[in-house]
Amino acid sequence: MSATHSSAAGGGERTPLLDVAGLTVRFGAADPVVRGLDLRVVAGECVAIVGESGSGKSVTARALLGLADGGAAGAGGRARVSADRLRIGARDMLGAGASHGTLRGGTRSTLRGGARSATAAEWRRVRGGEVGLVLQDALVSLDPLRTVGRHLDDVLRLHTDLGPADRGLRARDLLSDVGLPPATAGQRADQLSGGMRQRALIATAIAAGPGLLIADEPTTALDATVAARVMDLLARLRRPSATRPEGTGLLLISHDLAVVSSVADRILVMRDGEVVESGPAAHVLSSPQHEYTRMLLAAVPAGKPRGTRLTVTEPAPRSPSGPSPMRSAPAPSGPSSGRTPPAPALSARGLTKTFLRDGAPFAAVDGVGFELPAGRTVGLVGESGSGKTTTARLVLGLAEPDAGEVGLLGEPWVGPGLRERDRRPRRTHLGAVYQDPLSSFDPRIGVGSLLADAATGGRSRSARRQRGRVRELLELVGLPEGVADRHPRSLSGGQRQRVAIARALAPGPRVIVCDEPVSALDVSVQAQILDLLDALQERLGLSYLFISHDLAVVRHVSDHLLVMQGGRIVESGPAEDVFADPQQEYTRQLLAASPSLAD
Repeated sequence: MSATHSSAAGGGERTPLLDVAGLTVRFGAADPVVRGLDLRVVAGECVAIVGESGSGKSVTARALLGLADGGAAGAGGRARVSADRLRIGARDMLGAGASHGTLRGGTRSTLRGGARSATAAEWRRVRGGEVGLVLQDALVSLDPLRTVGRHLDDVLRLHTDLGPADRGLRARDLLSDVGLPPATAGQRADQLSGGMRQRALIATAIAAGPGLLIADEPTTALDATVAARVMDLLARLRRPSATRPEGTGLLLISHDLAVVSSVADRILVMRDGEVVESGPAAHVLSSPQHEYTRMLLAAVPAGKPRGTRLTVTEPAPRSPSGPSPMRSAPAPSGPSSGRTPPAPALSARGLTKTFLRDGAPFAAVDGVGFELPAGRTVGLVGESGSGKTTTARLVLGLAEPDAGEVGLLGEPWVGPGLRERDRRPRRTHLGAVYQDPLSSFDPRIGVGSLLADAATGGRSRSARRQRGRVRELLELVGLPEGVADRHPRSLSGGQRQRVAIARALAPGPRVIVCDEPVSALDVSVQAQILDLLDALQERLGLSYLFISHDLAVVRHVSDHLLVMQGGRIVESGPAEDVFADPQQEYTRQLLAASPSLAD
């Protein structure tokens, strides 16, 4: 599909900062990954391109800067970029001349009709000078051997006429503009937090005062509060300023409609290299016309009550061992019931863990306690560094606490006098699903062997029984039997996470610790995994400790909520009560920062 996308209201009379028609990108002889895209961005406008991984949105962003080969590893050859029109500001990047040109990185670019593409030198003047680029992973984008100040100075030296002294003053102003202290200029990327790195990258991208900023998934790896500050910063850049009276244009690339909803004037929805829907943001979000757009909106967990399915085509998993207990409320307790309250599936009391930071003691976990009832989900939420993952490691018995204890199914699990040899016979009761399954898999073995090993725990079992158990586990998580013969590297992100869940289920656990299990996934794949976890809980009676920095996800899956800050639980209660009436300022800040389509 190719459509002409008009500018925002009032923007039609302005000279576009970016004007593209018929953009097509292919790698080698393969089918195009971007087909016939038309795009126009004017000063002060934010246009968002939204789609899942593989939709072509990031390739589009790179192709607009002559960098398509930068993301082409393993894509089947050199990038070939063609267009009917490609103008950046007043520059015709496909001007009259020879039949073709070779861009930096080996990208082949042609203009239909026989015109030439911009030279590598022309592209270098555009990149950084007229168009700034902000990528998702600032740690990779910034040179680890150079300070932030050096990065800023290099951009100013290459794209402005400022002398050394004026460049230093400008660098200080840039850091202030993005909310960083002057001392940041002397620090390297690895010395900064994730949010500080991303703001430093934005400062580098806007250093030369480009009219257009391309931001490719700028908040995906950030906590909600940090992401909110970054989005506020990008929104501020669009406003008129002394250097940019009409404001800076913003092309925002994202897989998350909730993130872009608060800043975008127009939205283009991409699928399989084509724009399937476009229009004013309010219209696309409130009255989506294409089935794919409706699916993306339905997959956003924000505002979806506990137990509501986020996908409509995902079949519920079937238990390989026959009927399983449905999720039910904990048994009543107290004088009126006359029954002894059941032991929690998992409990923690007074957990404390101290590390050394810069030579001084630092309490990563400080007196943490909670109970997880059988068949329920307790959500643990907080920013990076709040102690969530350390708590998970203590609960799993992968690290020893300095103080405190953990109980599993009513019996001691971690605590004074307990060692790993004491836990080993009961390890099958407790499983874990992590954020990055690929790094937690043995890279030497395929899916079938991985699941068979997890199911047998090193015990001898006939090949026939092993194959049967592997088949049951794959069926349980909605994967075809043929996946057993594949290597995890050949699977998609969602398929790998399903394999990770199958591996966690293999020994027959009663409790599963989910540590950021969906934070690296597209919103639609995330929805499938959340629905899968919910269905498995109903059918197998599982109990989840669900750890995440995403409040919308945690609200959707949790019965009870724990809010963690600085190593401590600062708020606790039924999930809906905490979200409806938070008692702590920190919780209110987290809720305010969480993106919502209602915004």
